[in-house]
Amino acid sequence: MRTTVDLPDELVFEVQRIAREQKRTMRSVMEEALRATIGKYQRAEAFELPDASVDGNGLRSAFRDAEWEDLRTAAYGNRL
Repeated sequence: MRTTVDLPDELVFEVQRIAREQKRTMRSVMEEALRATIGKYQRAEAFELPDASVDGNGLRSAFRDAEWEDLRTAAYGNRL
C-alpha cells in the first residue's frame, strides 16, 4: 500500500543514513521501525498465576482478628 507521510527532515536523514550503512532500502528501515513500535502496543498474552493455595482453615485463631501491623510483625519480626 502506498501512503504519504510528512516527516521531519532530521528523521528522514537519519533513516537514509541507516539505510546506506546497512545497505538496505529506506522502506525496509522504516518498516522495521514501525513494526517494532507497533509490537510494543500489541497485547501480550495474559499471564496466569498458577494456583499455589494450600488446604487449611486460614489464620490461626490468635491472628484471625489481628491488624496488618501485628501480622507483619509476627512474620518479619525485627527484619523490617
